[in-house]
Amino acid sequence: MENNSERKVVTEVRSLSLEEIELNLTMIPEKEQKVLELRYGLDGGNIRTQKEVAEILGISVSSVNRLQIKGVNHIKMIEMRDSRKSR
Repeated sequence: MENNSERKVVTEVRSLSLEEIELNLTMIPEKEQKVLELRYGLDGGNIRTQKEVAEILGISVSSVNRLQIKGVNHIKMIEMRDSRKSR
C-alpha cells in the first residue's frame, strides 16, 4: 500500500510524460536514475514497489523514497529550464 509521500511522487511522475523522463534520465545522478528505472519499469522490466527497489539495490525503503523524489524533482527542473530556453 502506498503512503502519502509515495502517492505525491507518483502524481508528480504522472505529470511528466514518459518521453520527458526517458530523455532526461541520463542527466540526473546515477542512483536517482537507477531508482526511477526500476520503480517505473524504464529498464524494460515491470513497475516495482519501493520495497522491491530497496531489496534489489540493497538500500532502505526510505532511501528509495528520497532518491525517487530527488530524481523526479531533477527531471522537472531540467524540463523547466529547457522550456525557458525554447521561448
